[in-house]
Amino acid sequence: MPHSQTMQTLHSALPELMAEARARANEFETERQLAPDFVDRLKACGAFRVLVPTAAGGLGGSLVEFLEFMMPLAEADASTGWVTAHANICAGLIYASAEPRFRDEFFADPQACAAWSNLPRIQAREQDDGLRITGSWGFESGCTAATFVGGMALLESLAEGGAPRMVAALAPVAEARIEKTWDPVGLAGTGSHDVHFDDVYVPWSHLSVAVGNRGVRIPGGDLRAWHLVHYDRCGGHASRTGPPGAGRGARRVDGKDRPLHAAATAGASVHAAQP
Repeated sequence: MPHSQTMQTLHSALPELMAEARARANEFETERQLAPDFVDRLKACGAFRVLVPTAAGGLGGSLVEFLEFMMPLAEADASTGWVTAHANICAGLIYASAEPRFRDEFFADPQACAAWSNLPRIQAREQDDGLRITGSWGFESGCTAATFVGGMALLESLAEGGAPRMVAALAPVAEARIEKTWDPVGLAGTGSHDVHFDDVYVPWSHLSVAVGNRGVRIPGGDLRAWHLVHYDRCGGHASRTGPPGAGRGARRVDGKDRPLHAAATAGASVHAAQP
């Protein structure tokens, strides 16, 4: 991402992004994904890296700034808001918890974007150097916009009688197959299709310890705990689904008074201010 991109330039681009999202919403629903050229514009503005520090190529935005950007975008088109929110959460968690080699590889590419799912239907075979995964994940929002895809996987405990290890496994989208199974009444534009791995190799360096597994380690990985403050304090699912929901609600409110926006940003300020 160009270093010229900041939260200020992103907000300057917001009206144009909103107008295009609103004008093309029916197209996105029909195609069951955001259009690739529109995804490229979102990436070029830094819209998928709001929560990533500037030193890593992100915009270094706060949770309040994230919501102030996300809610109007979701008001214009809920599918655009959903995909953008999910991409931001994935990017933030990769920065906060991924093994350093993968983190550096991911953020070195300004076009990099991740999508994952916590609905695995997979078999993961452990090897000395990583995993071999066959199967699929459902409801993988934004997978058609992503450069890395995958999801959660349960591994046996390293200690007898211990709890299973839950990890997030990611591979380049070119090594996966997207099965276009997503055909809902609404939010079709999120492209929440199934992602299938057919004996895909995922090195240990491309695994992260999943939420709820703090302190768990996997072979070969120098992993840090999940500590992204925006995720832990507000909940990853809430951070992904809240802005689109609030944006859609605001659309139903008289344009001059946005009580949902005010309440949501005030709540975010309280969360962000907590020690």
